[in-house]
Order: sequence, then C-alpha cells, then structure tokens
Amino acid sequence: MNAIVIPVSSETAEKVARIADERGVTVEALMSDVAIHMAKQFETYELYREQAERGRHEVDQALGLLKRP
Repeated sequence: MNAIVIPVSSETAEKVARIADERGVTVEALMSDVAIHMAKQFETYELYREQAERGRHEVDQALGLLKRP
C-alpha cells in the first residue's frame, strides 16, 4: 500500500477528524475513500472527454438527422 502525505492546518485536521468520527471510520479510511472517489471521478471525466473528441466531427451529421422531417 502507498502513502500520500498532505500537509494541512491543525484546524483542517481537526475538522477531518470530526468528520471521520461522525462516520465511524478512521481518518486514514476517510481519506482513502476520498482519494478513491476523486480517482473514479477523474476516470469518468477522461472517458467523457474521449467520447466527446471522437464525436466532435459528427456534430453536423447528428444535427442533420435531427432536422429530418
């Protein structure tokens, strides 16, 4: 397993600890979940960006189909 060290203010660390406590998990588990969620969001963003790029040249064709009677 890898580790990521993120310097934060003591105020932020306390808030994160309170959030973890309310959720019944450790700070490490909470931050791991946050990192996993961010990675999945980025993968989704990349997927949509790739699909948009593939379809970029087909916009006129698609609009033409929508304008058909």
